[in-house]
Amino acid sequence: VPAPSPSPPARRGQAPPLPLPLGRTAKASGAEALPSWRGPRPSADLKAAQVVNWQPIRQKSRWTGSVWEKVHGTLQDEAGLLPSDAINEAFMRKASDASSVERATEAKQQKVVKQVLPRESALSAELSHAMLLRKGIRHPSELAWVVGGSWYADVLGVGASELSTETLEAVAALLKAANGHEKQLCNLVEAAESTVDLVPAEVFLRELLLQAGPLELVQSRVDLSLKVSSFPRRLSVSQAELEEVLRAITAVKDSTALPALLKGVLLLGNYINSASRSLGGAVGVTLESLSKLAHTRCRAKMGKSGKQRQMNALCMVVQHIQCSQPNFTVALLSDLDGCRACSNFDTRQAADSVRELRYQVRAVEALIEDCSEAQLPPAFSFERL
Repeated sequence: VPAPSPSPPARRGQAPPLPLPLGRTAKASGAEALPSWRGPRPSADLKAAQVVNWQPIRQKSRWTGSVWEKVHGTLQDEAGLLPSDAINEAFMRKASDASSVERATEAKQQKVVKQVLPRESALSAELSHAMLLRKGIRHPSELAWVVGGSWYADVLGVGASELSTETLEAVAALLKAANGHEKQLCNLVEAAESTVDLVPAEVFLRELLLQAGPLELVQSRVDLSLKVSSFPRRLSVSQAELEEVLRAITAVKDSTALPALLKGVLLLGNYINSASRSLGGAVGVTLESLSKLAHTRCRAKMGKSGKQRQMNALCMVVQHIQCSQPNFTVALLSDLDGCRACSNFDTRQAADSVRELRYQVRAVEALIEDCSEAQLPPAFSFERL
């Protein structure tokens, strides 16, 4: 066995190379030691349309003794296992055809996506457009029920189905994303042979604005249609809240127990505050004062069990009135049931709701006065309004 060649001197800062095993030279490698493929190959005029994404074994040590070594040795005996004609039909094509397909694929990959809307608006537009697709809206003409436009006559001819609230909300969000970019969207040029790919949501917006625009008009119609759709529900909610408050007010006005309670409150409070110029001599107090009266403790009193009893001023008034009017507590609780039911009523919010409903009615009236029924989309037909 020849002695191994001496290793080259190690450079400063580097470890010396490991010695090669006996019987191996530096030029020998595992890949070169593997046998070559002896199976069939396609002819030169054919080219594969796909690739098999596998991971070949290139190390002789892994291949030797494995099932692959046995398979490779019996390939000559299995020449008809998988005919070349079947493989050619399934995966191969003429090299000339493959070149044209590759050029088309390369041209497609070189296309540039042209986006008009800024990132946040583009994201909102894409989400809204996806919602419309889920609702079955593939083309802007399917929105003619609310936006009108050049498709209006066609819609009247075949009849238009009413759009759902979710669809109208998606259209409103899509139009909102176009604010400030109407001109750029309308100037988009769609060409099949162009090297520019347009964003589907922006193409949808462009067609919608060109046929039913301008943007302000389309937005006003969609917003008004949304308000018309939600009007019955909002009116019902506001009506229920106001009727509940009116019932509570009526119960308080017609109550006989509540005036007795307030009379007792004035008697007790003015008696205690008789020495105070600012607090005494009151002929009426705020409702918040009743809760303060409930936190005014009486002097401790010994009970029958020998323990001290604590009572507040409001409880004392109720107990004394109950002695003279046995049904006082039951009547008082009954009269205050309505007040308890509407304790969370927000006066300012209720006023804003009524104001908004009144604005919607006036907006619809103005729309009807400015346009004849023949000019309005089906969403604003006189029968529906």
